[in-house]
Amino acid sequence: MTYLTPGDPSKRLKKVIAAILVLVAVFAIRLIDLQIIQADEINAKSYEKRAVTRVIPALRGEILDVNGNVLAKTILRYDINAAPSKVGPVNRKVSGQTVAIPVEQVAAEIAAILGMTTEEVTSKITGTGEYSQIKKRANASEYRKILSLNIPWLYYDSVAERVYPNGAVAGNILGFITQSGLMEGIEQQYNKCLSGVDGEESFEKGKDGIKIPSSAITTKAAVPGKKIVLTINADLQYFAQQVLTANVAKLQADWGTAVVIEVKTGKILVAADAPSYDPNEPSKSSVENRGSRVFRTSFEPGSTMKMVTAATAIDDGKVTAVSQFVAPYGMTIPHSNGYRVTDSHTHGDDKLTVAGVLRDSSNTGAMKIGNTVPWQDRYKYMQRFGVGSKPGSGFPGESAGLLNTKTTWSNDVVKRYVS
Repeated sequence: MTYLTPGDPSKRLKKVIAAILVLVAVFAIRLIDLQIIQADEINAKSYEKRAVTRVIPALRGEILDVNGNVLAKTILRYDINAAPSKVGPVNRKVSGQTVAIPVEQVAAEIAAILGMTTEEVTSKITGTGEYSQIKKRANASEYRKILSLNIPWLYYDSVAERVYPNGAVAGNILGFITQSGLMEGIEQQYNKCLSGVDGEESFEKGKDGIKIPSSAITTKAAVPGKKIVLTINADLQYFAQQVLTANVAKLQADWGTAVVIEVKTGKILVAADAPSYDPNEPSKSSVENRGSRVFRTSFEPGSTMKMVTAATAIDDGKVTAVSQFVAPYGMTIPHSNGYRVTDSHTHGDDKLTVAGVLRDSSNTGAMKIGNTVPWQDRYKYMQRFGVGSKPGSGFPGESAGLLNTKTTWSNDVVKRYVS
């Protein structure tokens, strides 16, 4: 029989220790590589998988009247959402001890705040999905109360909502802005100034998809929009709209406009339309009634043009305020197929000064004043008065009006400009 000579135990021990040391060294090197050398890269990749970025909407600037009264402002509403697959008891500290609040009680608490029934809330948070909207457009008070419950499987979307506290007052000039981006009026004209710049917020979510508490990092703060101050006086605007609406109804007119301008400054204090509309609910009005006819619609100037005619003749040195004219009741315009212009009331041949023509609003007297100025000069003065040009308000869809071309002018064709 052959016997094996036993080995040296100390040598085997040394080999085992050496192998262990090599293995420890490998793990140590790998640990150093992961935790020190590649730490930043690994953390960045890990954060990318956990991080969620969402837009922080900028608050739109207010629109104020000349006295600082708010005509348009933005408030935040909140969509209250749940992840049904994550719904479970909520842990809370009660008398220093952690207590699990059952889902049924949590649902009842949510329902009490949002004005819903427990059954309604329960139906929305039950299931296996990742998204369920419990309530749309909750107000700020409801949002704060829900937030204080610290429910981990609820999340929220803030939505900026434009409101017009005075309803239809100045609605035609304020315009509106919808969630789809449709805009009108001042809201459209000064959108860049009012809108501000949205910000961004980043936060981390866990493996279960729920936001990790205290992980929110604002990467770019939102910059709110600027305020717009109009020359409109809200009280005068309201009164004018009431009177205008009543008279449009009384006369069974299609529409009407009224403008009040402060003569010394040129500020527009009133720009009223009837029908008007409530910009809080623009869809309830027809498209043609949502804009401002004050700025967009051409209309016959009527007797206001007599002042333009008189000013033209005075500035051109043809007459003075006391120059005299004989104004008959009616005049037939030559080469007009017998078109006859008359005054508003029957009278004989009135002897009127230029000032008297304006006082009596005499059509025939204004025609005689106008005939003292060559048509070329009158045309230039019409242009200098802004006839045929946009007023310059910049209002969307602003109309330039109509001014006949030079070839249609003559000393005899004046009926559209003196009546």
